[in-house]
Amino acid sequence: MRNPRFFYLLAGFGLSVLTAAPLFAQTTTKTTPKAIPTRTPVHLHIGGREVFFKTPPVNEGGLVYVPLEILKKIRVRGKLDASGNTLLLSPPTRAETVEIALIKVDGRKMIPLEELAKALDAVVQTSLPEQASDTPKTPSAPVKTAQPVPFISLLARVTEATYVGGSLHVTTTFPVPYRVQNIADATPQRGFIDCLGATLDNTVRVGFTKEDGDNVIRVRTGQNTPEIARVVLEVSPGYGLKPAESVSNSSVQIISGLISGVTVSSDNTASSGGKKIPVQVASSGTKPTKAPIKRGNAPDRKGTVRRSMPVSVTSMRLEAESDRRIKLFVATGGRVSPHLRYENGGTQLVVDLPFTLLNLANPESASLSLSHPLLQSVRIEQLDSSIPTTRLTLDLNRVVGFGVSANAGAFTLDLRLPKNAGGSLADKVIVIDPGHGGSSTGALGGGYAEKNLTLAISLKLRTLLESCGAKVIMTRDNDTDVDLYARPRIANEIHADLFISIHNDSFTSNVRGTTTYYHKGDGNARALAQAVQREIVAVSGIPSKGALSDGVLYENGLAVLRKSLMPAILVEVAYISNATDRSHLTNPDFQQRIAAAIMRGTRAYVEGNPSRVPFETPTPAEESTPMESVESVEKE
Repeated sequence: MRNPRFFYLLAGFGLSVLTAAPLFAQTTTKTTPKAIPTRTPVHLHIGGREVFFKTPPVNEGGLVYVPLEILKKIRVRGKLDASGNTLLLSPPTRAETVEIALIKVDGRKMIPLEELAKALDAVVQTSLPEQASDTPKTPSAPVKTAQPVPFISLLARVTEATYVGGSLHVTTTFPVPYRVQNIADATPQRGFIDCLGATLDNTVRVGFTKEDGDNVIRVRTGQNTPEIARVVLEVSPGYGLKPAESVSNSSVQIISGLISGVTVSSDNTASSGGKKIPVQVASSGTKPTKAPIKRGNAPDRKGTVRRSMPVSVTSMRLEAESDRRIKLFVATGGRVSPHLRYENGGTQLVVDLPFTLLNLANPESASLSLSHPLLQSVRIEQLDSSIPTTRLTLDLNRVVGFGVSANAGAFTLDLRLPKNAGGSLADKVIVIDPGHGGSSTGALGGGYAEKNLTLAISLKLRTLLESCGAKVIMTRDNDTDVDLYARPRIANEIHADLFISIHNDSFTSNVRGTTTYYHKGDGNARALAQAVQREIVAVSGIPSKGALSDGVLYENGLAVLRKSLMPAILVEVAYISNATDRSHLTNPDFQQRIAAAIMRGTRAYVEGNPSRVPFETPTPAEESTPMESVESVEKE
């Protein structure tokens, strides 16, 4: 959890603080007009559009000052020091706090924009509005006209655009809104992410790993307009990026997953699963944009390819704080952008550091072993890939919660016992949420309604968990309506330890698979999702789509996960729209296997990894849960 003392600074907040004595007192006694700096208004653009403040930004003596409420606009945290004259800024991509001296303008504290941009590793861009060219010229005496008000843009820098782990990851130096579209009439087929209010330079790191690039041809970048940085993913026919229109973003990581079944029609519209998705026409007759496109890692005029230098990785060490927590420290020659994922059924945590070269001062330290309840060993190696990448592989004794931090000289991985884990399943209060119900049928397929299938699996799961001694609360145990936000509220009010929501997916008839979602970057829920996903895939016979962040679906994630105060997951067991998956979903034996798998995954999260800590699955008395078709429900 972030330090609660940090907050978004709003204009007018804490009047007693904001009216403190100015940091810089006037030292000159001259009162001639030359001693008074010229002050002019400015238009400020953030996120690709003009923003407005209660206290407008100004240009005074050639320097631009902006009000404290800009921090809310750019979603960056900060606070004033005890004197009220210095801003303690927490840049999203830096571990340390940056101090910025404030200045008073007309009695209000203001931030020097250049200093703010420097702290954020951002760019300030100035332009003037275009002047009309058809103004009639007359021989009359010249008339004094107002000077044009300049446009000032605070632009985030795009530092990385890589395709790893099945998703396109774009990193910016502070959060910017974005949109994701697919391009029609283009060869090869492609999708793109537009970062609104962002800029590129030659240091942007671009590429993809071979093992993740089966359907990826190339990643490239370009400055589409002066305030829009574009990342393009060229893909195999039939693939594209999950579209999103002008999404407001609170993170410096923009992630878009690759989707299949994307087709482009002759009228330049694209669809996926029968639904139209946003496209941009890019045919041979399309006029180029006025702004020149600057390609990342492209040849310059002399034919030399410009590439950013890889960061060196020089050492690693472990530090155990207790039986419940251990830290891995990796020394680096610059800032790195780690990508983490579980492998081998959750028994390993793999950390990839793209654009790095392994250069250990002591080669014998490439592998470390220890005796710890969370971790067995860790090893580090250089991958043979198109992007120079260092990989750390951690052999775990159980699924873990984790936190990540990085600065210019180190990367730290903080492993800990997940939230509400430890003890036994019999100690826990678990809320089971059968998706939909009542008037909300959920997805439909083959005459079956999702609400009935989720209830059948959930009732079986309740029986299994109770047989382990857990206390189980259902958000519904029959076909009734339950408000979306009431579901997590039930769990919050009883202070439940875990929340498990059961659903079934729907898309085109040829898509199959099981997915378990956790909320955004919640490392505890991610551990629970991984443990459950592993157990389901082991017994279902259905392909795994992985344990994924709900951020790939919606910017704010799923409501039932976002509002839950405890580790919470949503299991999409299978696709009701697929005939094979549906034949499994409607089979009571399959439902029992899935319920048992979810129970085992939950128990592994609480008690430890089943591959390290064996246990038996309880066998409850078989309950009768006949499946009803949509038609039979409607007749009743």
